[in-house]
This record gives sequence, structure tokens and C-alpha cells, in this order.
Amino acid sequence: MTRHPLTGVIHKLRNADHHMRRLNAETSPYLDDGSNVAIVAESDTGNSGRGTFRFKVVRHPPLELSAIAGDVIHNLRSSLDYIIDALVRKNNHTPTFQNLYPICMDTDAFAAALKKGRLYGVHERALVAVDGFQPHQVKPEARPKHPLTHLHKLSNRDKHHMLALSALNGSFVWRFVDASGRVLRTDQTSKPVRDGGILAELPTD
Repeated sequence: MTRHPLTGVIHKLRNADHHMRRLNAETSPYLDDGSNVAIVAESDTGNSGRGTFRFKVVRHPPLELSAIAGDVIHNLRSSLDYIIDALVRKNNHTPTFQNLYPICMDTDAFAAALKKGRLYGVHERALVAVDGFQPHQVKPEARPKHPLTHLHKLSNRDKHHMLALSALNGSFVWRFVDASGRVLRTDQTSKPVRDGGILAELPTD
């Protein structure tokens, strides 16, 4: 029985889905525990009127989550390389170790990938299709948010390091008030915050 040329791709995607379900199952208990993070209020000991709200991670995510997330990323990234392998064989060529699915932020990077033989043996129509999915095909400001950009960065990170798991604040609105309840200052934080980072600060002026 002849095996479908994309059988390997299908199995890789199934594995990615399997590990994604594992990740969701293992993540839920951690996220549902309300004791993971805290916002610590700190007053200036010199009574200057200065104060801060500091983000504190009380219980870090289990490292097992990083390993499972890495399994998801690996299977997704390798499924793209399997597609190139199948396209080369479909075009009656033999894949080499240079063949892989390039992910390029600009046209120069894509041209360099072609020179390195990443798509050697791929039919021209398939080459055009691969190029059409590249991050460099969207506006420059949208490239950092392109799905393949995220996959590329996460895959490279996972090859050499454990994936970092972060706790982020999506939108944190804060205000400082005095003893009478008068609002001294109010603002909003929407950027990612690291453990120990300052969420809000009341200046002396």
C-alpha cells in the first residue's frame, strides 16, 4: 500500500495537537490557583510620599509546561520541513540536508535561503506558494505578529533553551489615594511585566 506523501505531516500535526491538549490540561490547575502572583504595595521609608506597586510571582509555573510547549513547537516547525521534503520528492528530486521550510522577514533573507538550497528541487509553482506565506509578504509593522515569525522565534529558542513561561498583565489600572480617599494619581499599565517589576509608581513631584 502506497503511503500518502503528507502522512508524516499529518502525524506531526496530530502530535502537536496532542501536546497542545496536554499543555492546556497541565496549565489550567496552575492558572486556576489564585496564589500564583501578588501585587505588593511599597511605601517610601523616608515619608517622601513616594510609593510603588510591584509585581511578584509567588509560585512559578512548573518547568514541565516548558517541555510540553517545546513539543508543540517542534512538531509544528518540523511539519513545515516535511512539506518541503514531500514537494522535492513530488518533483522527482532527492531531498538533501539543506532542504527546509524557510521563514524570512524580508526579501533578501528569502533570496539567501534560495542560495543555500532550502528549496532546491521544489517546483517553481510550489516555490511561489511557499514565498506567498512568508512574513515579508505583509506590511513591515505586521511582520513581528506573523504566525510564522512567532513559530520561528519559539523554535530557535526551544532548540537551545527551555522556553520561558511568563505571567503578563493585559491591562492594569491603578490609582494612589491619600488617607482621605483623594486620588493623587491614576494611570494604566499594559506592557509585559517581569517578576519584581514595578507596575506603578507615585513620583515625589
